[in-house]
Amino acid sequence: MCLIQIGAGSANFDTYVQDGFSNFIRKKKTEKKIYIVEANSIHLKNLKKFYESDKNVKIFNLAIIPDNIDLKEMDFFYCLEDAPNYQIFSNSKLFVKKHFPHGTIKKTTINCLGISDFFEKNDIKNVEYLSIDIEGMDYEVLLNLELNRFKIKNISFEHIHLDFWKKIKLVFKLTK
Repeated sequence: MCLIQIGAGSANFDTYVQDGFSNFIRKKKTEKKIYIVEANSIHLKNLKKFYESDKNVKIFNLAIIPDNIDLKEMDFFYCLEDAPNYQIFSNSKLFVKKHFPHGTIKKTTINCLGISDFFEKNDIKNVEYLSIDIEGMDYEVLLNLELNRFKIKNISFEHIHLDFWKKIKLVFKLTK
């Protein structure tokens, strides 16, 4: 069993937000393997600092994408006015523009991997907790994940931007 956070941000070193997964890890004091995935390289220094004493943590700088997309790289967007933490880092320029309608939007290219490929490359079969907060791609990643290939006990995902029918569709899939 392992714990996975996809879309880690800066753990609890973010200026504005406390990270629930990071708080959970600190309270749990687990010896299980922990996989931390963050596409935005700006956060890597803080992630390494936060987890420096945890030998069971592996940190990856890549974007997790839905299994039905076959890409090695993907363009991501961010807004200069979101400094210093750049919390809104998305493959959707419209998603960033929604949060910063008058901001200066920049683009960068990130290495990516489908979620099942990530699990397989890291020999992940059993997941105690899977936390996903990937700025608008959460729905597609979970919808296209073949849940019968992996044993995932608990899943937490950002749903605030999903419309009613997408929420219903995901809840149906996850309860099935």
